[in-house]
Amino acid sequence: MHGDPVIVGIDVAKAKLDIFISQAERIEQYAYQPEEVRCLLQTLQALQAAQPELIVLEATGGLERRLVARRRQLVDMLVAERLRLQQALSKAVRRTRFKN
Repeated sequence: MHGDPVIVGIDVAKAKLDIFISQAERIEQYAYQPEEVRCLLQTLQALQAAQPELIVLEATGGLERRLVARRRQLVDMLVAERLRLQQALSKAVRRTRFKN
């Protein structure tokens, strides 16, 4: 639906990456190989215009390190998103304080 927040989830496994994009309402799978990681990053870059509300990267055992180390772009996106969320949280806390 138009106007709904865009949420992205990335599940990292040894051999594959599953990505869920709420806007598309489906899960896409990428092999955890250099060419496929490039495709995933291109998909995430295309989403920047939609200003995702949240990007979640889930993994266990450090498997996500290869993905994050692979491209600085993903790190930049995640850091920017974290800062945006922190600012939104601060604003919400200030509003709550002023109401009470």
